[in-house]
Amino acid sequence: MKKKLLSILFLCVFSTCLTACGNNTTKNNPETTKTPNEKSKTQNNVEENEKEDIKSNQESETSNSYTIDGITISANSFSVEPYEDNSGEYTKRIVLNFTIKNDTDNAFGYTTGWEGKLKDGYKLKNYADISKLQLNQVTSKSEKTDVAYFLLNDSIDPDEIIASYKFMDYTEEYWQDFGKIIKGEMQSQEFESKYGEYKALEFNLKKQ
Repeated sequence: MKKKLLSILFLCVFSTCLTACGNNTTKNNPETTKTPNEKSKTQNNVEENEKEDIKSNQESETSNSYTIDGITISANSFSVEPYEDNSGEYTKRIVLNFTIKNDTDNAFGYTTGWEGKLKDGYKLKNYADISKLQLNQVTSKSEKTDVAYFLLNDSIDPDEIIASYKFMDYTEEYWQDFGKIIKGEMQSQEFESKYGEYKALEFNLKKQ
């Protein structure tokens, strides 16, 4: 009878020790207490952060300011003013102010001949002073603001436009060769081969 009681007592003590050891192991390894739901929450947080980074990058790419090879071109809004051409077809014009910042060590040539359209795709009539198409420059390490124009009639009153600029260095030699094309002294293929492809920059602008 004594032996039987001792055996039962031994089994109870042994069982208690096993339970205690199991509890200590769980405390020393908190990772084992994580449920699948808790782990998925961590993964979701990482994915959300990655989405925010992607969204931030996309917003910077759609900005109305572009920097290429040390040249920054910016345009943010436009205004509309009265205008009357000789034919009477156009009664007002869009005034687009743009800024060019030159951080390079050389002068940079630009043009005021922008292109524009409405949000529905309607192409705007460009107006540019011919004399200004010859040579406009921004000196090195400086900034300059200039104007581009689009003509409108009374039926058009836009709140937003999409303007595009053909980016390249419009040097004095460029305009000399451009004049040769007009006079038939240079082929367009030779001109394009010499100066390469321009980069088209797009600006989404709102009315002031």
